Amino acid sequence: MHFLEGRDEELARRLTKEMEEAAGELKFERASVLRDQIQSLNKVRERQKIISTDDVDQDVVGVVRQGSDACVELFFVRKGRLVGQEPFFFDRVAGWSDGEILSAFVRQFYGKTVPPAPEILLSEELPEAELTAEWLATLGGRRVQMHAPQRGAKREFVAMAEANAAIALQNRLLSRDNRQQLVLEELQRALGLPGLPNRIEGYDISNIQGTEQVGSMVVWENGGLKKDDYKRFKIRTVAGADDFASMGEVLTRRFAKALEQGSVLPDLVLIDGGRGQLNVALKVLQDLGLDYIPAVGLAKQAEEVYQADSLHPLVLDPTSPSLHTLQRIRDEAHRFAITYHKKLRAKRTIQSVLDTIPGVGPAIRTSLLKTLGSARRVRDTSVAELAAVPKVTPKLAQRIFDHFHPPPPREPQSTTDCYNDGSLPAQEGGDST
Repeated sequence: MHFLEGRDEELARRLTKEMEEAAGELKFERASVLRDQIQSLNKVRERQKIISTDDVDQDVVGVVRQGSDACVELFFVRKGRLVGQEPFFFDRVAGWSDGEILSAFVRQFYGKTVPPAPEILLSEELPEAELTAEWLATLGGRRVQMHAPQRGAKREFVAMAEANAAIALQNRLLSRDNRQQLVLEELQRALGLPGLPNRIEGYDISNIQGTEQVGSMVVWENGGLKKDDYKRFKIRTVAGADDFASMGEVLTRRFAKALEQGSVLPDLVLIDGGRGQLNVALKVLQDLGLDYIPAVGLAKQAEEVYQADSLHPLVLDPTSPSLHTLQRIRDEAHRFAITYHKKLRAKRTIQSVLDTIPGVGPAIRTSLLKTLGSARRVRDTSVAELAAVPKVTPKLAQRIFDHFHPPPPREPQSTTDCYNDGSLPAQEGGDST
């Protein structure tokens, strides 16, 4: 604690005194331990960079970003010496300002009982800086000043932190890219693929008792899910709960359109299912002349991988990053299909409720949905807004509103007679008491 607070000279004097006392008491083993500590302390002090001639305590915070990733570098300056530094990484911060990233860092870092220095230098001003300064003062038990210097020596300190953050972020991204490359190579080797599966498309079917059948397509590209390329399909040609036929329709529509428009094609097709679902996919690809695209199925129960040219499923190491990647894509396809299915079910349920309201026929229902945008909006709209919909009269608007917002039940009224003195009348065939 003394060292991190910049009190290293005081610490060196104390250790030296303890070493001399231990030697005087012939405790040579203890004295040698203290001697080694002093030597280590001096070596560290030699490496510490004096960044200020002032005897100041500061925390210097610099932030840099690349794409949706960011790095915050923290310098601990005590008594004008740089006694420590640490990088902290953030991902998925696209759309955040530098000030918002720094604000999130300050709340997380100092919220873990780390006392702030009396002065904090920052790359950017924080949103709600005054409130944050008050909070930091409460933590530190003293006033904490926060600055975003624009020039001078303090700005040079922040620039130094930013330069270190840039190096740390670049190393991290390179390391992550290397990990992604290793996963791709492992998938290629394990599945016997002709090339690296840079783009993998995952497919799934969802239905409950054959109603509102839907399909989903999700995309994994360059080490992450690419949600802008997701697609969902409402099954058009299949009656009943036929997952095989539904999968065939989805894949046919997807790849026929891709061929027509010249869209990008995947390096690997991943089907949520076993041998049966995979055979459907292989047949579609063959019929469209795309049988050169590899396809595999991943069954949920045993997490086995089914391939076209193998009678027996492939069992990957449960700890394998390649299996984890396939599972993530498969589970995301399932989630996306379920979400779409629930949305259609909810829409159909409310629309069917509209049909039960007296006076609401197909024409008025269409007018309601076209004007308000969704069946849910019809349910949540006021009487006045309903009455403004074409073809809806004020009386019908009130009826629709009352249907979705029935009045609470009235309290039952007592029908028991009571005499003025509070006694009850005698029941037939009995005496009153």
